[in-house]
Amino acid sequence: MTLLTIMGAQGLVMRGWPHSVLMPGQLRKNNARTKGMADLGLAYRRHLHAMLIDKEISVTKVHSKVERSM
Repeated sequence: MTLLTIMGAQGLVMRGWPHSVLMPGQLRKNNARTKGMADLGLAYRRHLHAMLIDKEISVTKVHSKVERSM
């Protein structure tokens, strides 16, 4: 299971994820198997860490499909 699958099943939406950073479990362009966070280089990990600390990334529970698509 990927992070995206788990979050979707639980009705969770993540906002503010940097577009340039793959989510853990997201396939790379060459369709190689992903290793989650291990695929991210140090610069991406630091950027992601800073965003989490600064609360630029949020996780919210939604209750309807309309809310999930926003």
